[in-house]
This record gives sequence, structure tokens and C-alpha cells, in this order.
Amino acid sequence: MRFFGGLSIEDTARIAAPYVKLGDALARNGTREEAEQAYRRAIEILAPLRNGSTPTFGAAYLLADAYFGLGNLSGTNRQESTS
Repeated sequence: MRFFGGLSIEDTARIAAPYVKLGDALARNGTREEAEQAYRRAIEILAPLRNGSTPTFGAAYLLADAYFGLGNLSGTNRQESTS
């Protein structure tokens, strides 16, 4: 099966990985909007995995990591609004 731009899932994961790492770095730096954009871009690249395609372990981990990052951002925003 082909994914992002006709690439294999392994190559697609290699394209998505820097976006997850960028999101992590931006979140640590407090740049939440940009972090969210990076996580969402990784999720968009890995979108075929959400639609039932069989992932590799690395690709599934990246997708989970991107969603985890978004969840952390959401939790941080919620904590700040109640403080």
C-alpha cells in the first residue's frame, strides 16, 4: 500500500517524524499554536493509518505520539484557563 505522495509507510513515517519532534520542541518552548500545527501536520501525513491501513510499529508510535502531544497541549490550555 502507498501513502503520502505514493511512498511506503516507512518513508511516510520518516516524513512525519520531524513534525512530531518539532511539535514537542515548540510545546516545551511554550509556543502552543505552532506546536499544534506541527502535530496536526504529522497526523495529516499519517492519515491513512487512521483509516484502517496496517501500520508499522514506528508509524503507529508516531501517530500516537502526535495525538499525545495534542492532548498535552489541550490539557495545558485547560489548566491555564482555570487558574
